[in-house]
Amino acid sequence: MNKVFFKTPTLLMAGMALLSTTACNDSQDPAAAGGTGVEGTVRFAFKGVPYPTSPGEDADMLSQVSVYHFKGEDFFLRTDIDNPYAESIGLPTNGTTRVYCVSGIDLKAEEGMKEEIFLNSTVTCTSNDGNSPMFYSGSIDFSEDNLNNGRLEIEMKRGVARIDFTNTIDPDIIINKIIVENAPASTFVIPCDSMPDDANVTFSREFTEPFQGVETGLFQIFESTRPVNVRILGEYGDTPINILTTIPTVERNKVYTLQVTNISSNVAGAFTCKDWEEGSTAGAHPSTSHDIFLDKLNSVIPEGVEVDYSTNTVTIPYAGAKGIKLAFLAETKISLASVEGEISTAKISANEPVKVEEGYISSFNVTIDPNKRLAYKVILYLKDEKGRFNFVEIMVLDDKTRTIETVEIGGATWMAFNSTGPDLSKQVYPVDGLSVEETYINNWLGAIGNLYQFGRQYAYVPYMGYNPCNNLGGQAQDMPWVNYSHMPCPEGYHVATLAEFRTLCPNGTTIPGTYKAGNGESITVTIHEAQGEIQTPTNVGGKIRYMKFTSNDTGNVLILPIAGYKSDKSTASNPVFGRNAVYWTNSNQSCWGGHARAFRFMFEGGESCKMEEFQWPMEAFAYVRAIKNVE
Repeated sequence: MNKVFFKTPTLLMAGMALLSTTACNDSQDPAAAGGTGVEGTVRFAFKGVPYPTSPGEDADMLSQVSVYHFKGEDFFLRTDIDNPYAESIGLPTNGTTRVYCVSGIDLKAEEGMKEEIFLNSTVTCTSNDGNSPMFYSGSIDFSEDNLNNGRLEIEMKRGVARIDFTNTIDPDIIINKIIVENAPASTFVIPCDSMPDDANVTFSREFTEPFQGVETGLFQIFESTRPVNVRILGEYGDTPINILTTIPTVERNKVYTLQVTNISSNVAGAFTCKDWEEGSTAGAHPSTSHDIFLDKLNSVIPEGVEVDYSTNTVTIPYAGAKGIKLAFLAETKISLASVEGEISTAKISANEPVKVEEGYISSFNVTIDPNKRLAYKVILYLKDEKGRFNFVEIMVLDDKTRTIETVEIGGATWMAFNSTGPDLSKQVYPVDGLSVEETYINNWLGAIGNLYQFGRQYAYVPYMGYNPCNNLGGQAQDMPWVNYSHMPCPEGYHVATLAEFRTLCPNGTTIPGTYKAGNGESITVTIHEAQGEIQTPTNVGGKIRYMKFTSNDTGNVLILPIAGYKSDKSTASNPVFGRNAVYWTNSNQSCWGGHARAFRFMFEGGESCKMEEFQWPMEAFAYVRAIKNVE
C-alpha cells in the first residue's frame, strides 16, 4: 500500500481520439476582446499537480503542457512547455484574454479557430479493457489581478476520477473480479456542464490470485452525470457473492473508494468520495520527498495498540485506547489536514510542534472509545509546510468475544436476532448503542440473518439468487438438527425445538393479539412497519416490518422480522420482505419424506394472520431463531 495518497501506480493507458462534434454550452465565454494592460511576457506556474519522485512514475504527473491563448473569440497562440516541473517559461501577453492549459493530450488549434469550437474538443477512451486516459486541463482569465509576483498560476485538474478498492474487513471475503459498467466513453477536455454523448464503455479487472487488501488506482474513469455501476464478484466462505454498487454521479479530479463491508454475514459494498489530493506548485522550487511517517521514538503507544511504522497503520482493540500520541519528525511542521471515517468515537487533538535539531516534532493525541460496532476505520490526513502529504490509518477492531444479545420469554432464552451461522463473531449485534428494535429499523439487511435448508449449516443471503441453489455445502440433512457440524447457530445454542416454539406461540394463535403462552405467560404481539426503503445489491425491495412479542409479566420483548422465505430449491433473489416469515424447528416429527416442521406467519401483505405449524420441504429456505442451551 502506497501511503502517499496523491500518487497512483503506473497504469496502461487506453488509446484516445479527439472529437469536436458535440456542442458544449457557452458558460465559459471569453473575456471581452482587447488588451489587458499587461505587456511583454509573463511566467507561468501550474498548481494542483504532484511531483515525480522516481523514474517512470508518470501515470499521474504532468507531461508537456500546451498553453492555448485566445483573443476575444479567436485562437491567438499555442506555446508548449516541455518540462513544467523544471521550467516556468515566459509567454507573450499581447492581446491575450483567456488561457487554456492541457497536458497529456494533443489538441489541434489553428489560426481562426473559434473558442466555441475549441471548447467542444473531447477525449475518448478506445479500449474496454483498460482505463480512461489520464490528462490535465486548466483555464484562467489573463489579467493583472490574476498575477502572483509576476507569475500567472493556473490550477490544473485531472480529467478523470480514480477508483480505489479496499477489501480488508473479513479474510473470508475473497474478490476475484471487479467490473465498471456504464462508464462514459468520452469527456470534454475543458470541463463543461454536460456530457459529450451517450456512448459508454465497460472496464474490468480480474485478479490472478483472489484479492484481499487495498489497491489504489484500480480504475480511472471520465466524469459522468448518469450513474456508473461497479460490480464485485467473489466468494464469502463457500458462498458466491455478486455485489452491485453505484456511483450516482462521477466528478473529475475525485477519488472514489469502494469498501467491501461485512455487516453480520451480509457482504455489501459502499463508496466514499474525497478530493484527489493536490500537490504544490510546479515551477516554484518543487520538493522531491513525500515521506511523512510515524516516528517510533517520539510516539506514545499504549499496551494493546499495534503500529506498523512502515505503512502508518495503527490497530486498536475493541476496548479502545487512551493516551495515544502519534509523532512525526520532519524538517517542517506537520498539520492535520482532515479526518475521515467513523469519527464519532474518536477524539483527536494537535500538540504544539517542538523545534529540535533535525527540524520539528509534530504530534497528535488520539483517544478511541470502546467499540460497540463492527470494525471501522479513522483516517488522519497530514500535510507539511512544503506541500507533502500522507495519512495515518487507524483500524478499530470489533469484539470477537462479545456476548450474544438474548431475550427470556415464553419459557426459554432466545437469541435476539436470527442466526447467521456457527461463528460467534459474525452474529448480529446492536451497533452504535442502538436497541435491538432500532437495529432492525436502521440496519434491516444486517439484522435479519440468513436463510437455511433444513438440517444443514450453510447460509444463504436472503436477497441473493443462487443457481444451482440446493445443498450449497454438500451436506446430508441432520435429523433432528443437533450435530454441531450441521448446526447453523453458535456453540451453546440450538435450533428451536417444536415444543419450544409451541410454548412461545401456540399453533393457531392470532397475530397481532394477546394470548397465554405454553408456560402460562401473558404475551401481546404487535405489528410494526418502519419508514425507509430497503436497498440491496440485487435491487430487491420490500417493507421493513416486524412482530414484537412483549411479555406482560416481565416486560421482556422478542422481535421476529417479517423477512420472507424461499420455496423448495428456489433460485429467486427476492424473499419478499415484509409479507411473510417462516422459521425452522429442529424436528421432522410425523412428516412425510423430505419434509420437516416449521412455523409460519403468512400476512401476505395484510394486517393479521394466524401462526401456523406446518410441514415444509427440507430443500426450502427459512430462518433460524436459536435458543440458549440449558446448563
